[in-house]
This record gives sequence, C-alpha cells and structure tokens, in this order.
Amino acid sequence: MVVGCAPADSTGGGALTQIDWNLDLETHGGFSAIEVDPGGTTFTVLNDQGQLVDGRFVRGSEGQITAIESEPSRPLRGITGELMDQEPFPDSEGLARDRRGRLYVSFEQRGRVWRYDTPDGPATTLGYTTEFALLPNNKGLEGLAVDDRNRVWTIAELPGPAGYTTWIREGREWRSGPVIPTSDDYSAVGMDFDDEGRLYLLERALRGIFGFQSRVRRFTLPEMTAETLLTSEVGQFDNLEGLSVWRSKDGKPRITMISDDNFIFFQTTEFVELALED
Repeated sequence: MVVGCAPADSTGGGALTQIDWNLDLETHGGFSAIEVDPGGTTFTVLNDQGQLVDGRFVRGSEGQITAIESEPSRPLRGITGELMDQEPFPDSEGLARDRRGRLYVSFEQRGRVWRYDTPDGPATTLGYTTEFALLPNNKGLEGLAVDDRNRVWTIAELPGPAGYTTWIREGREWRSGPVIPTSDDYSAVGMDFDDEGRLYLLERALRGIFGFQSRVRRFTLPEMTAETLLTSEVGQFDNLEGLSVWRSKDGKPRITMISDDNFIFFQTTEFVELALED
C-alpha cells in the first residue's frame, strides 16, 4: 500500500478540496480518468499508458480528502491478452463502470472503446464507427460514461462548428448522440452521469503556457438544459482531465476530478473535489 498526502486546501465553506498526489514511481502520472465508488471512499484511476491504480481516500471530519492510499499500478491487457505496454497506441483517456462492475476504456489515438469484464482480463472490443477513424490524432475520443440505461457514451475532445460530437453504444452498434454546445475555446476531457441521469462534462482550456482553466457543466437530458457548476481561475488547478460523480453521506452530489501531469516535472497530479447542491 502506497500512501500520499498533502495539506488539503478547502475554500467556499469546505465545498472544495484540492490535494496533491505525487509519488516517486515511474508509472505514476498521466492520469486522465477516474471512477469513484458510491460513498466516495475508494477509487480507480487510469493513465494514458494503460495503467490502472486502485486507491482509497482518507477523509477528515468535514468529508475533505486528507490523504490517499493506493495499490501498485497494473497494466490493462489488449483484446488478445497482451499487456498494454506492448500496444502501439495505448493513449487510454476515458474510464467508466457499468452496473455489473465492468470497466470501459476509450482510446484517443486509433479511436476505439474496449470493455473489461475483469480488470486483469483481456479486452472485448465494442466495435467501431468510421467517424472514430476520422478524428485527429491526440484529439480523438476523450470522455467516457455509462448512463442510467446502461448505455456507453463517448465524446470527441475538439468541438465541431455546432459543438462536441457524442456517440452512444446501443445494442451492438454506435449511433450519433446529441451535439453539446460549447464556447470560449474549451475542449471536452471528461464526462459522467449522476444517479438522476444528468450528464456532467469537464472541459479544459489552455491559456498561455500551461495556464489551465477548467469548467464543469451539468446537462439535463433530453432537453440539454445546461448549468455551469465550476469555472476555475487560470492556473488555479493543474490539467484536470478525469471526472467522477457520486453522492456523499448527506445525500448531496459530489464531483471528484484528477489532473494529468503529462509526466512533466513542473506539473502535478492532484485531486480536486466539489460538493454540490442538487
């Protein structure tokens, strides 16, 4: 068990927690997706090299994260069982879990989505749409989520003229989902659904040299009514890319996010958590 901790910086009456998670391990970093279990105690994170890490949050009296305990990372496997470090295009970006506990992973380059019936087992491909192949390298499939009908959603990082393109896996095929409007040069980097079927979207913009700005919006479907839950200051957080929504003991929704440090020494891996009103 590896333990990493740092002083928690809470603002907004304890509504926000920001805590670093930096370990001296070669595989630690590049985290782009997160799944937090109901109750907010345990989590699974995914980095862009196809490595999964399971962990546990230690929380204070107000529910804020005070420390992180984690297991060693373990590599995903491909569809023939080979370890992901043998895969020429890992670039794993999105992570989701369905009602049966199965994991889904989206890949940005050579766009595809795989399902894992067990985390250590081989992947099952969910097939393709020709639109995945037309997405630009390093700007392809980014966010991944499972809705209340157990359908898999994915989203392209860069918006088109009308907004972000989404796809929904229904049955054995992908179909086009709703186009999500955007503004202000943001890119889509993470998504999740809450237990009421509302869609949460994490967006990121780069302002200047590594001056990241993050935005979280919540959409009520099918009307696509939007509300902005968070717009950070430039540089307030690092490169937030992963988003998970869960419900705390007081019954209120909570968002947990993780940053991708790109394995660059001057960036950091951090968890940022926001308590919301329904």
